[in-house]
Amino acid sequence: MTLRERLGGVAGVWVGTYTHLSPDGAVLERFASRQETRLRGDRWYERIVYRHPDGRSEALDFRAGFDATGERMIFDDPRFHGEAFPLGEDVLVFPYHWKDRPDRRTVETVVFSSADRRSRVWQTFEGGELARVTVIVERRVPEEPAEWE
Repeated sequence: MTLRERLGGVAGVWVGTYTHLSPDGAVLERFASRQETRLRGDRWYERIVYRHPDGRSEALDFRAGFDATGERMIFDDPRFHGEAFPLGEDVLVFPYHWKDRPDRRTVETVVFSSADRRSRVWQTFEGGELARVTVIVERRVPEEPAEWE
């Protein structure tokens, strides 16, 4: 099964929480999230809405494509660029770089524990040092993602 096929099988609406931690494990921030993902042909679409405890919300849209084999997903967004690739059937690694912050890079690891449960960990580095760790725990809900381009 290619990465493209695997992600197509877990597309949908995911809800959960983000917890940002300092390098020594102190909680910096925790908030709810909703991520809508869908696959259309060879294009991957993501919309993430972050819902902060103070009532603020932030929505980000991302798009990606796949290489010719369907094994690598390539993001080239105005904010960052990177590629995702599988490490087995249930683990995905996604290293990326921030375009406006050349000293910042993030490595995301995604683990699908079932078709409807996943966890993600971001390790964010700045100036070559670990600056923050983010733990994301999510479950897929029976809703359809919105249609947007």
